[in-house]
Amino acid sequence: MKTIRLFILLISLIISSCSKNKEDIKPTVLSDFEKETISYFKEIALGFEYGNNSEITRKWDTEMKIFVGGEKKDYLINELNTVVSEINALSTDGFYISVTTDSLLSNYYIFLGSGNDYGSKFPGSKDLINNNYGLFSINWNAENNLFKGRMYVDI
Repeated sequence: MKTIRLFILLISLIISSCSKNKEDIKPTVLSDFEKETISYFKEIALGFEYGNNSEITRKWDTEMKIFVGGEKKDYLINELNTVVSEINALSTDGFYISVTTDSLLSNYYIFLGSGNDYGSKFPGSKDLINNNYGLFSINWNAENNLFKGRMYVDI
């Protein structure tokens, strides 16, 4: 009986390992645009300007709730709302972004203003704002899920 089970298991393994003829398998040929897109994704999503590169793509597993501080110019708030709407429309995995007016409810802080003002608010970032017109930092947990972050845009 054990021999029959082993034989059936072996046959199942061999059958499941079989694939189509090599002639039937066509290699994927990427266009130059697709190659550039992949390269850009790796640079942006898998790289860090200050620190080592990561080979892990991290993402939010909860709603991103943005609070805007600093100089809230109408045209910038309108642009933020447009970008948020576009990202929400493209998201297919349940990810959602909202903008809140209550900083205590937020998990992402956007500061609009000067680097010096941002550095005063977040002293640990002072050395990083020199010669930058923007900066962001994110935090993730042991499961590599993003859960909070902050950024500044020098206006």
